[in-house]
Amino acid sequence: MGQKTSFSDKDGNSVDQLNARLQSNIKSPMELLELNLIVVAIGVFMLLGAFMLLGALINSFLHLRLEARARGLFNAMNETVFRESSKTGAESISAFMTVTALVMAENIRSRYESLLQYNVVLYLCLRRLQYLVIETCY
Repeated sequence: MGQKTSFSDKDGNSVDQLNARLQSNIKSPMELLELNLIVVAIGVFMLLGAFMLLGALINSFLHLRLEARARGLFNAMNETVFRESSKTGAESISAFMTVTALVMAENIRSRYESLLQYNVVLYLCLRRLQYLVIETCY
């Protein structure tokens, strides 16, 4: 546009040729720019996808690691709770048995005494019978 008039007189610089050159010059950069933009857009989306996949992998790894650590802590806590509760249960059963034995001590003693007296009387009766049998036989 800013050329001298002699520029238009040269071969290859006619109005039609310049017009055709301008159209081809405009089309080429546009086509090149469109192709590059598509490639750049594909690259950006692939990069975003790769970062998302990496984030998902890191998230999964951290989740599994934290879950394993939490499970270990939970198992240790359960073990402590059950150990303490079983100790308390054993102590309460022992105390219950002791209290029951103390409450029933008089009853147990009287039954034991009556059984002993019965066995002594039975023994004495059997001894007398044995003595009588031996004395009558000889």
